[in-house]
Amino acid sequence: MTVFFCEQDGGEWLENDMWLSDLHECDWYNMIGLDPCNRLSIVSTIYEFTASDNLITGTFPPEFKSLTELDTLAIAFNQFSGEMPAYLLRFPDMVYWDAGFNKFEGTLPQDIPEQMPDLQVFFAENNKFSGTLPANLGTLDLKNVHLDDNDFTGTIPSSIGDPPNLKTLLLHGNMFTGSIPLSLPKELKDATFHYNDLTGSVSNDICENMYAGALNSISVDCETVTCECCICGEPGV
Repeated sequence: MTVFFCEQDGGEWLENDMWLSDLHECDWYNMIGLDPCNRLSIVSTIYEFTASDNLITGTFPPEFKSLTELDTLAIAFNQFSGEMPAYLLRFPDMVYWDAGFNKFEGTLPQDIPEQMPDLQVFFAENNKFSGTLPANLGTLDLKNVHLDDNDFTGTIPSSIGDPPNLKTLLLHGNMFTGSIPLSLPKELKDATFHYNDLTGSVSNDICENMYAGALNSISVDCETVTCECCICGEPGV
């Protein structure tokens, strides 16, 4: 943690209270209500790392890969740039992963489901990621997926309709082609597909889910996608 703080110019962070203090490094997080360490262990292990809303620039130091038991990574609303290090998507216990609103580039590994099998929350919105999504992304027990406002291409994996507990699916503002999956999870509340290059139609099953009150909203580009229950373009605009 000391290496990360120093290499990322921690003295200029918006939230840096207690960092590098005489307290145990696990207590540096108490300012945000987290206790990320296993206090029963002789050697403490960090499970949660949160450094959001700090305008941190640059890239991650390689020492970060030693935090092999992380289950929460929250680094949103910073200015990290360049290709994301592969090890940030290879934490086997990861549940909550949020790197949204940065300037990361490059493609996502196709083996995310194998490398992070417990992943439930996947936030990578407002970056510069490109390439295709993992075909088997929907094999995870996902609850929230926000990948909007990037440069993703290719088709939306049909497996994205499989996670039974998925609540939000935000995919707008990319360059996806093809059609919207024929089915979406029954527990889904909000889905956004607008500002892409999608065509075809939204299935009656999806609209029936909305009419039943389960699905709050689904947005598409009405010029190219036929849908009797969808919002045209950005919701609220």
